[in-house]
Amino acid sequence: MNFGMQGLAVDEYRLLAYYLNNGISVLRRIKMRETLIVSNRGQITLPADMRKQLGIAPGSAVIIETRNGELALKPAAVLEIERYTDEQIAQWDSEDKLTAAERKRILARLQKT
Repeated sequence: MNFGMQGLAVDEYRLLAYYLNNGISVLRRIKMRETLIVSNRGQITLPADMRKQLGIAPGSAVIIETRNGELALKPAAVLEIERYTDEQIAQWDSEDKLTAAERKRILARLQKT
């Protein structure tokens, strides 16, 4: 079996053996470590195993941040944001406007609680 063990330290091999001997899943416990070369344009290539493990597909967004002198890279969630014109917002506001009776009923209900 290949668990992506290249670059593991002796203690990590002992820990891996412990997990395997005790039936503990190792797939989530092994930290992958690779040495990457930064191109002259400041780019790195993420190893395929790491991309697969983290669900990073071509064109995916990632977040990179510094933590105590180290770089941390993680997948990013991208949400689509819609923009609305002032006219659209004004139309929705007028459509959602409460009548005097509705406003009075709601205020009375809120005062009870």
